[in-house]
Amino acid sequence: MIARRALLASALAAPRIASAQGASWPGDRQVKVIVPLAPGGTADVFARLISSRMSERSGGRGSMVVENRTGGGNAVGWQAAARAAPDGNTLLMTDNSLAMSAPLRRDLGFDPQADLVPVCRVADLAPVICVPDRSPIRTVQDLVAAAQRRPGEMFYGSGGNGSAPHLASELLQDVAGIRMNHVSYRGMAQASQDLAAGRLDMAIAALPTVAGLLRDGGQIRVIAVGAGERAPALPDVPTVRESGLDYALAFWFGLFAPKGTSAEAAAAMSQAMVQVIREPYVTGRLEELGAVVVASDPDSFRAAIRSEVALWERIVRERKIVL
Repeated sequence: MIARRALLASALAAPRIASAQGASWPGDRQVKVIVPLAPGGTADVFARLISSRMSERSGGRGSMVVENRTGGGNAVGWQAAARAAPDGNTLLMTDNSLAMSAPLRRDLGFDPQADLVPVCRVADLAPVICVPDRSPIRTVQDLVAAAQRRPGEMFYGSGGNGSAPHLASELLQDVAGIRMNHVSYRGMAQASQDLAAGRLDMAIAALPTVAGLLRDGGQIRVIAVGAGERAPALPDVPTVRESGLDYALAFWFGLFAPKGTSAEAAAAMSQAMVQVIREPYVTGRLEELGAVVVASDPDSFRAAIRSEVALWERIVRERKIVL
């Protein structure tokens, strides 16, 4: 009798599981995309662009809506996604602060690698190394030389302790063998304004964050691009690696599913997402926002996250970064 009941339960559950794992995802689902960052930010804009197009493609059978769950340094949204049912109805759109959080925050309440399933790395934003426009520093070599001449006297800003710009700056100092003082702000907008005013010597930011200051009278200057390749919007600006330092980093944005989502389900979700991201309209909008489209599969995304977590664990430990 027990075996028959188990078989019946399995049979009843099978259509739901197959649907979650099938190529028809999202089908007629009402999918919720949790964004742990505020409305209007990059992750939110990316999520709404993709969700809107995915809803249109469903032909009215299903929908995909964005829900902003902010607080706790993104942890509120991350936890909500990690604890959701793995039924194909919940996704998370977040940035690379997720990978950075593991070694920095032992109070997350979940394991970013074990409790979330990578689905698709949507796009990257290039970090750019910026200085005030009137600064005599014009190259990465100039920056390193200045920091070596004035140890402990130079200042860089970030959007907060443990933020992506903070750790990106610490990584740059690590590979260059220099030490600068960190000034923490409540967001990169404020840090960028102080940089333009000359109250900071350097800041690393996502290119779209400082685009306005680059346009409006050249209040700041980009001396290098932190990504592995030059930014299409700044073709004449070299990468840090071209400048002689082994440094390449991207501020990525990606989609995750809750723990328990099967590899087959994640692959079906990824395939559907990649189809949308690769549409000319969506790709064009992402590129207009300063992004480099990636549209990766789950396996390559998972491998990239594993590598990044190991990197940030070393940087946090060796640079003695604490929150």
